Amino acid sequence: MVTEIIEKIQMILEVIGITLFIVGLLFCLAPKVVAKLNRWGKIMLFTDEGALKNNIKSGVLFIILGMIIYFINHHYLGMGK
Repeated sequence: MVTEIIEKIQMILEVIGITLFIVGLLFCLAPKVVAKLNRWGKIMLFTDEGALKNNIKSGVLFIILGMIIYFINHHYLGMGK
């Protein structure tokens, strides 16, 4: 049981590490992309008015991101065994 918990923690840390690596690459190699994502996020997601105005787009985005994270975690990182 303890080894299973440790393995799951390692998988979570792996996902976080890969995500941070990709974000770091974006910051270093494509700062304009990061700026666009930041502007888009502020308008669409991180204001109540923007999120409610674009509720379908925001919801679909969160659903897709959730599915991607679940799929990667479940199938590629070994939880689907």
